[in-house]
Amino acid sequence: MLKRNFPVILLLLVFVALLDVIYTIPRNAFPTPEISIAPEPEENLQSFTGRVVMPGLDDMYVLENTSGRDIEQVEKFLQGRAAGLHYLATEHFKNLRKSKKSSKHGFKGGDHGSKSDDLLVGVRLSLDSLGQFELKEFVFSNTEDEDFKNRLAEHIKYYWRYTKCASGKLEFWVPIRWLAEYSKN
Repeated sequence: MLKRNFPVILLLLVFVALLDVIYTIPRNAFPTPEISIAPEPEENLQSFTGRVVMPGLDDMYVLENTSGRDIEQVEKFLQGRAAGLHYLATEHFKNLRKSKKSSKHGFKGGDHGSKSDDLLVGVRLSLDSLGQFELKEFVFSNTEDEDFKNRLAEHIKYYWRYTKCASGKLEFWVPIRWLAEYSKN
């Protein structure tokens, strides 16, 4: 019987020896390196706004809010629209530079833009229950560029959409400022 079962017994002994070797090896034979994770300092990330300085909550003047919309959410929405408005004033500032170059006083290379060259437009916006913005009127503006005003009105009409509400509308005044000198801030 031993002769006949010898391969099975040998296989069992090899298996037991293998288990003994596995359990006698220390569990942490290879120490894991400790990695100290220091929290990275938070950077004040601002979204790209280009030339546009969008108004804050204190700059907006609400005329009517029959829809019961949250004004802070509308303000955040307007902050997000700044990058789209950045490119609207490109032609205006090109024309401004050309007119400065052709003036008899000349155009000094270091004076690309000043505070007086900034474009400031105050608009009266209406937001209906479907979430569509409509530019009702230009309340104030320091430019006579009608082409720019038309592009701004079309941009607001076609590209600005807000969430729908049950009924009512929101009407407010908001100032938008384009800087004459581009900055990354």
